[in-house]
Amino acid sequence: MRKISRLIATGPLTYGTRRLQAGDLFDADPRHAGVLTIIGKARPAGEGEAAVGAPIARTVARAPAAEPAGEGETSVTRLRATKAEMAALRAAYARAAGEEAPAGWPAARLRRFLAGLDTSDEQGGTDGQDI
Repeated sequence: MRKISRLIATGPLTYGTRRLQAGDLFDADPRHAGVLTIIGKARPAGEGEAAVGAPIARTVARAPAAEPAGEGETSVTRLRATKAEMAALRAAYARAAGEEAPAGWPAARLRRFLAGLDTSDEQGGTDGQDI
């Protein structure tokens, strides 16, 4: 009989046929456990950890609310634009450029364009970077 290692996922992970989230407890082959811990996908479970399958209490860490940025400053804590913000940015782009905003552009790129900082269209799509 092989020894089984008990691990805790450190982030989203698919192991075997299971989709695990951070904090989920699971059993793994010792060879797999070594690799998973080395690459940082899992950590060994301690002696006081709950049994496999038992619910594990999780605390969700939320980013602090973004403070309004002053002129010329950008907010570092902002993670994702809402649908309403994206619609407003796309409408502003359409007014400024006279065409529909590219589908793949995220909110940050639209904001840069509207602020006049994005020169990718003028330089052949390189986003201002030298090749």
